[in-house]
Amino acid sequence: MTYTFMSMDEYLKAFQEDSSLVGLSPSATSQVMKCSRQYINQLEKEGKVDVVRVYQQGRLWGKELIVLMVTEKSLQRYLKERYPEIYDSKHPKYTPAFKSSR
Repeated sequence: MTYTFMSMDEYLKAFQEDSSLVGLSPSATSQVMKCSRQYINQLEKEGKVDVVRVYQQGRLWGKELIVLMVTEKSLQRYLKERYPEIYDSKHPKYTPAFKSSR
């Protein structure tokens, strides 16, 4: 799903109501997923990740993109479906992120 806002104020009002509208830039997302930016765009078109787009009034064109991010919630959902060994402790390939000192 793509969330489109026509001003930063509109986005901030929506963010106060739904705090899940925060995330990573497409380049940071591609580093986390170890894939290309084009693949991130493909996932957006297929509806597998949620994207937030914030526009403002442009000087030369009608609107100008100022914020583009993939929501953290949708990224976690996608990774959990795609790579269950990261999240499921019963999976044979599971390794915890870190080991506690206890």
